[in-house]
Amino acid sequence: MLQAMLLLLVATCTVAQSTTEIGQAVDIDCLVGFEAVNGVCTDVDECQRLNDDGSGVLEEDRRDICGNYVHSHRPGYRCVNTPGSYRCERIVDCGFGYRLNETLGVCIDIDECAVLGYEAACGLKLPIKVCINLEGSFRCDYRTCPPGRYLDRTTGECNPCRRGYAKNLLDECVDIDECGSRKDSCPPHMRCVNYIGGYECKHKIFCPMGRRANYNGTLCIDINECTEGRHNCDANDVCRNTRGHYDCLSRDKVCEPGFGLSFDHSSCVDIDECRLGHHKCSEREVCNNTHGSYVCECSPGFHRVGGSRECTDIDECTLKNGSSPCPAHLQCRNSPGSYTCVCPLGYQPNNASDIANASLTCVDIDECAQLPDICGSVGTCRNSPAGAYTCTCPGGYMATDVVRGTCADIDECQLNACPAGAACRNTPGNYDCQCRPGFLFVRQKNLCEDINECDQPDNECAQNGTSCFNYRGGSTCYRHACPEGFRLPRSGSGLHTANTLSF
Repeated sequence: MLQAMLLLLVATCTVAQSTTEIGQAVDIDCLVGFEAVNGVCTDVDECQRLNDDGSGVLEEDRRDICGNYVHSHRPGYRCVNTPGSYRCERIVDCGFGYRLNETLGVCIDIDECAVLGYEAACGLKLPIKVCINLEGSFRCDYRTCPPGRYLDRTTGECNPCRRGYAKNLLDECVDIDECGSRKDSCPPHMRCVNYIGGYECKHKIFCPMGRRANYNGTLCIDINECTEGRHNCDANDVCRNTRGHYDCLSRDKVCEPGFGLSFDHSSCVDIDECRLGHHKCSEREVCNNTHGSYVCECSPGFHRVGGSRECTDIDECTLKNGSSPCPAHLQCRNSPGSYTCVCPLGYQPNNASDIANASLTCVDIDECAQLPDICGSVGTCRNSPAGAYTCTCPGGYMATDVVRGTCADIDECQLNACPAGAACRNTPGNYDCQCRPGFLFVRQKNLCEDINECDQPDNECAQNGTSCFNYRGGSTCYRHACPEGFRLPRSGSGLHTANTLSF
């Protein structure tokens, strides 16, 4: 009320200052929100006025000064007139997630994350989620951890996954299959076995104590406990490696290489590396023990060539200036480290017990008797006393394999065996020429000769009493007209025979 009185007083003062009474029209200048009425500045009730003058606006689209439709039954704002002005008060709630800005008179979004706080908004005490404000609402999402870390929902912290685990797309730590994802998890001589949180390398083969698998896991090799520091010898002792174990020797009783302590440890004795298998001789060498060491010599039938360290096989069959070490009637066959004297091809030892004897005698092999089908199903085998045999093919066949004596049928039709005009049909070991009807194939002449059907005793003409006429490739029957007193013979030969006349 006091504010209205002050405004009215100001308006009145303004009017008094702007009024003239010298016989002229009175001009009154009122403040904004007032208008002159009978020479007095009076407050304008803006709530009774519209936003427009009504021109060009449909009646149902007309609004008041607060933006309410004039004909609306539920206006959103209420106009309250004030001296020199007005205000619009909202009478409809802004709805969930919004509040009224009293200064602007509009509904604005409520930032629930700032107003409620994390604990009240997301319902959690631990910071495992992030409150995200939305227009008219909000949501709580799990925190996103940097790469290599996962969100611990019990503490709300981003921790790295334990060893043997990795973060998946669901932000969970899951087991790493080291055996499947990595090819170098285990050395080649071991196999990889995965378990939750780790893996284990196990030997492919089981080796006894003092030995381990080699690089590729195919062989057990000795472990040198002395060089690898796996022994339990005292500081004053000397570790001496043995096969599968080691010995701790007193320094005053250490033997030279190639020697070892005696059974009672009283003296050093020679080690027989050849007998114990502690040598490095190859399969083509023979180990000979020496005092304190050993030597590898070539086995019989082998020698070293040109200073080479490897033993090479001696080809006894090419020695003695090219002559064979076997008797003249035998053949020499070389073998690694030795040779054998064998019978030549087509011969066999006379006595099976004399095979290894250089003085054995050889007899011819009767291949025809031992192998009945050696010449095939149609060939004829003939044994030769000279250690061989021959296969003879019958007529109409030819040899296709000289060694095996195989006989194959000759397709005479491919050789144009039949005369022109005849159809050729091949048969096993032979052929047949089929001439045209009325002709007969004569193999000796290799010709198709005409068949004289009239000479056949059962020809058709003879049966019906007509004469027969032969021509090339066929025959025909015809009838003669005999003169009076003659008739045709019954044989149908066409000759005239006189009738018997009576006088």
